[in-house]
Amino acid sequence: LQNKDITIFGDGKQTRSFQYVTDLIDGMVRMMETGDEFTGPVNIGNPDEFTMLRLASEILDITGSKSKIVYLPLPEDDPVQRQPDITLAREKLNNWEPIVPLREGLEKIITITASFSADMDDFIAQDDMGKKLAVMVDKKVEVKGTVQTEGDQRTLTVASFEEI
Repeated sequence: LQNKDITIFGDGKQTRSFQYVTDLIDGMVRMMETGDEFTGPVNIGNPDEFTMLRLASEILDITGSKSKIVYLPLPEDDPVQRQPDITLAREKLNNWEPIVPLREGLEKIITITASFSADMDDFIAQDDMGKKLAVMVDKKVEVKGTVQTEGDQRTLTVASFEEI
């Protein structure tokens, strides 16, 4: 969003899995609803793998950014692959699996981030306790927290979120 360089460690072919927050929350809620008969642990990650280079390319494509990809040496302890096995989650959490595709999730979070960057004051309501923040995320979750301003930097501390 700011046209700053995007750093990729190594050649960018190492994989990671990403999931949108609503998928994570859905998995957590289903886990809490299982009762005492199943207490976990259970992996509620995303089994779809994406290279770091693909992630960077998707972000550049969605934002239309003029950022450049900068390659730095891969740290020795950086894993080449991350791909969670969610078989148990499907079995024990009523066929749970993430449903928001990578690009859709990126589009949502980029839109939210752009809104924060451009119009953060529109989201902030003043009260006796200081500045409070209530933001609608994907019209399904309300996130509440505190915004602290120091100079031109703003920091959000999330206090709670709830499904609407």
